[in-house]
Amino acid sequence: MTRCKVCEHKDRELIESLMIQGYNSNVILKKLAEKGIDIAHHTIENHRNNHFKLSDKEDDSTPRLFLSINQVALLLDVTTRTIKNYADSGNILTSSNGKQNDYDVISALLYKISLLEEKITQLDLKSKEKSSYQRIQDAKLKKAELEAERLEFLLGVEKGKYVIADEIGKAWDKIILTIKYKLLALPNNLSPQLINRDDPNKIYVILEKYVYEILEVLSDPRCYYNDNDDTEDDSDE
Repeated sequence: MTRCKVCEHKDRELIESLMIQGYNSNVILKKLAEKGIDIAHHTIENHRNNHFKLSDKEDDSTPRLFLSINQVALLLDVTTRTIKNYADSGNILTSSNGKQNDYDVISALLYKISLLEEKITQLDLKSKEKSSYQRIQDAKLKKAELEAERLEFLLGVEKGKYVIADEIGKAWDKIILTIKYKLLALPNNLSPQLINRDDPNKIYVILEKYVYEILEVLSDPRCYYNDNDDTEDDSDE
């Protein structure tokens, strides 16, 4: 049986760390060449396919965010079949808990970036073969394409297609505060109604009614995004 050259290579740790970061074999070869490390493409592929498993090598400190295959495909602007192929080839980490949300968006984005870097490298090689004038025209075209992509992303944010990470954090802060104030207001709001009552059924009805009122308020997204938040007033009633 042929022995794996990467397994025996003195820079195996570096090579596998690049794999963990989501880089494909062509980008890994380029980064290794920059460090003066000469290794064949098929050697990298052989190690990736036969001796390397991303889930076994991942660093516990590496952030992970597992989403459904449809969400990851939408984020990367590819088909679900492409995401499945990425995962089958070991370039996207998948969860082992059997849930629907089982594709790691972090490794997916890293792999997508590596593909783009490879594409840029190929374009750069082709560009060097063209005339100086053509290279300038290509650069202008690329700049225009990048600007169009940036504007398209901003439009997607405005239309609600994408959500800024900071906005998610702010929304969760408001949700938690709203729930907190509603719960803190519960004793003040219910104690006058429950005083001197000894019928468990009536007490249950009162508690149930108040809980449903809270749930109805919490189900309205406007209570989380209103800058003039009145949720604190509930705790003083």
